[in-house]
Amino acid sequence: MSKFKTVPIKDYLVLFAIAFIVRLIFLYQFQSVIIFDNPVVDMAYHHDWAMAISSGEQFYTGPFFRAPLYPLFLGFVYWLFGESAWIIRIIQAIIGSVSCVLLYELGRQLFNRKTGILASVIMALYAPLIFFDAQLLVPNLAIFLNLLALVFIVRTQTKNNSQSYIFSGIFLGLSAIARPTIGLFALLLIIYLIYINRSKLKSEFKKIALLVLCIFIPIVPVTAYNYVQSSEIILIAAYGGINFYIGHYDGADGVSAVIPGVRPDWQGGKEDTKLIAEKELGRTLTESEQSDYWFDSAMEDIYKDPIRWVSLIWKKINLVLNGYELSNNFDFYYFAHQTTLMKILLHRSYLFFPFGIILPLAIIAIFKANKFENKHKLLILFIISTMISIVLFLVTARYRLYLVPPLILFGSYAIIHIKENWKSFSILKMVFLGSFVLLILTFCNYDFADYSKTTNAHGLHTTATIYNKQGNIIKAATYFKQALDADPNQVETLNDYALLLASQQKFTTAEMMLIHGTTLPNTNFMMRYNLGYIYMMQNKLEEAKSEFQKVIAERPNYSFAHNNLGLSYMWLGQLDSALIVYQNLIMRDASFAESYYNMGLIWLDLGRADSSKYYLKTYLTHEPLNNDQRAISEHLLDSLGR
Repeated sequence: MSKFKTVPIKDYLVLFAIAFIVRLIFLYQFQSVIIFDNPVVDMAYHHDWAMAISSGEQFYTGPFFRAPLYPLFLGFVYWLFGESAWIIRIIQAIIGSVSCVLLYELGRQLFNRKTGILASVIMALYAPLIFFDAQLLVPNLAIFLNLLALVFIVRTQTKNNSQSYIFSGIFLGLSAIARPTIGLFALLLIIYLIYINRSKLKSEFKKIALLVLCIFIPIVPVTAYNYVQSSEIILIAAYGGINFYIGHYDGADGVSAVIPGVRPDWQGGKEDTKLIAEKELGRTLTESEQSDYWFDSAMEDIYKDPIRWVSLIWKKINLVLNGYELSNNFDFYYFAHQTTLMKILLHRSYLFFPFGIILPLAIIAIFKANKFENKHKLLILFIISTMISIVLFLVTARYRLYLVPPLILFGSYAIIHIKENWKSFSILKMVFLGSFVLLILTFCNYDFADYSKTTNAHGLHTTATIYNKQGNIIKAATYFKQALDADPNQVETLNDYALLLASQQKFTTAEMMLIHGTTLPNTNFMMRYNLGYIYMMQNKLEEAKSEFQKVIAERPNYSFAHNNLGLSYMWLGQLDSALIVYQNLIMRDASFAESYYNMGLIWLDLGRADSSKYYLKTYLTHEPLNNDQRAISEHLLDSLGR
């Protein structure tokens, strides 16, 4: 035992070094991948939020839409060191490497030093963890906090002192404001601690109460902020009901973060989910009311067809246990395999490596649960609660990462146990164990939903979008074309490529793409809006009117559709109809400046100078304005005598 106590510091340093060197190698290779310094979707959301924090600006008004800890952490790094794609990733590489050391410490406490070392090395080399440690996403920080919490939670069973309960609670609370789904584990943990201490509850109650109190220490400031912003009790974030709907509505596939008719970007999605809910209920909704609406809508779909829902849940359970890494936001395999390290450590043919190997090994170990102590069962409780939280929402590679460290630990225990005891196994036991392993291995590596046969269309589209944003039209067009060659029904590519072609005056091809896109499932109103816009560019004004009217029927509050419908009437010379459109638009959205400008032009054409002056002057009171329209308004007002 004395020798054992002299080892950990050396172990910590060596294991940290292994993990950190591997992550630096990956970063060196990953710097040439286009998303390294061009964050997309959720990464762009975190980046923009962090930039606002670092400059002392408010990112958006209202309560937190998502859990705030990671953007706050990212914003602090930007404030301290400036915006740097390298600095934040090196810091996250350090955090990920410390997480590997924490898994070693957890393994030492639960099993033995050998198991801890093996688990730490496997985690250091685990491809999805290495990859996501380099992204501007929550898992890097949340996994670190989860492991810190688990180290102290296990100590509540081995040392049973107040400090262990205090730190367990604080780190669970911090994890909750990074990713609130840890709350399910926190709840089950409290119930379990009460259960196992039922015979001595009076003496242990204060410690358990201390744990609960400490969980809420990091959460209360977030709740207070939300209350100040909204006058509502929103514990952490106002997105829960929407997430639940995405995971359970009639049409959900358990993988895609899609609501039919809602734009895929975070800002558009936030606006659309609000407008849909308010249109359905016929009134303005608070943030929590919106969340409740979407939760209730999901429950209605579940009640209507419970067999469908049970089938969906069963599918998601299978996906959680399947080795294939499902993408979210961007194509994980497409971008990961642009580095040599990931080509070595990440595979999806025959075996879905590494998850398809780790999970069967972990299952073997977990089957010995009846021989485990309470401290081991706490880790099993974490695995079960995390699986439930994943199944309740979406099954994707980044959401499943939270399961990986404890599974690695149990898998490492299985390897060490088999290695040290295989000579004592009877032939019958070896045959049974081998058959069991083969069965689980087959199940975990069988692609029952054919997700591994997907094309690179998503990754190609993301690449094209980045080049398009950079103004590199030639490369953007090349990648858009490759994406459509890979999947002719890729909705986002049809939309974005059509707009690029329209900017090059290639209207016929762009029009055909958008017409095709509007016939596909999971399209949204922007596809039809853009089709109307392209009709306007070709002076096909009747067709444009028809499309804008359809958009307005679906999204009555979408001001740009009203504006372009009014323009279509104006260009057709139907000024009375245009006036009605703009009068309605002003009533709906008094801040939409262009409606006043167009009203001024219409009244001028109708010979009503006073009305024209009123609307042009009103237009000039709005900011910011289109420079050309400002100049024209000033000129017209001068000519009308102000």
